[in-house]
Amino acid sequence: MVKQDYEEHRQSLGVKSSTLKVMTEALAISSGTPQLTMACTIAKWALEAKYEDLYQQAVSIALSGKVPPKELVDVVSRHLDGAFAENPKEVDWQKWLGPFLRTTSLVVRDSTTKMFIACLKTKPLQDSLRAWAQPQFDSNLDTQDHFTVDDHDYFLSNLVPVVTSDR
Repeated sequence: MVKQDYEEHRQSLGVKSSTLKVMTEALAISSGTPQLTMACTIAKWALEAKYEDLYQQAVSIALSGKVPPKELVDVVSRHLDGAFAENPKEVDWQKWLGPFLRTTSLVVRDSTTKMFIACLKTKPLQDSLRAWAQPQFDSNLDTQDHFTVDDHDYFLSNLVPVVTSDR
């Protein structure tokens, strides 16, 4: 109902303010047991309304340290394509993808980055994300204190095969 009111009265500051308050309170209540659908809806609305703090909060709740849901990656990718396709150098990747990559799991970081690259529609944005993500990943790898079982599987699957000679 709140979402519908907002969509019907998008220009009303009172409706916009009330919607922000309801969605912020809904996230605060749900933070104990994340409500994925609600958090994804709020993240989408926050992007449209340019409420960056609410977006960050919704994404953090939706993720809980796991690979993000495809529908959330799609929503954020569409926003990034619409806002930055013409100027990929202006994207603050940390701002938009930071919450997605706040995890100690290398597997989750790598999978999440690959999901976003696959969902972005413009090659310059894909290239920009790759250029930003690789040093971030390398830095995390260099400073990681411990690794999970999944991380060990990641290392094994990414080992460069040894080239042998038949001489």
